Amino acid sequence: MIQIRCHGTIVAGRRILVIGLLALLSGPALADCDMERGKSLYNKCAICHTNAKDAGTLVGPNLYRIIGKKVAAAEDFVYTDEMVAYGITWTAELLDRFLESPLTEVRGTSMAFAGLRKEADRENLICYLTKTADATED
Repeated sequence: MIQIRCHGTIVAGRRILVIGLLALLSGPALADCDMERGKSLYNKCAICHTNAKDAGTLVGPNLYRIIGKKVAAAEDFVYTDEMVAYGITWTAELLDRFLESPLTEVRGTSMAFAGLRKEADRENLICYLTKTADATED
């Protein structure tokens, strides 16, 4: 289970509500993180994944606003039967478990990634994905 540290940063307008609701729905609070470290970690993901609203897929599905989405739900991506059977909604906690060891969490996934062993790395990546998606909202 991950816990992203909160330092009381205030975000303008609807973003506070969005972040607060995501925190309630996802488990760990989505607050401050090391965005530079998160971006550096995302660069590993960017080889196969996009993270923008209308970016589509590459080798893997688009990660834009992944928290709250149903697992294996991207219409423009073909998932393994095992990933489809996983069939639950992505939360920060579930994504944390998956990123720690994708091949262990979902045996039969086509994601050829060993995982992120360090909890802080997973925290920063999940926070980065969430904050960069929030930053694109109006």
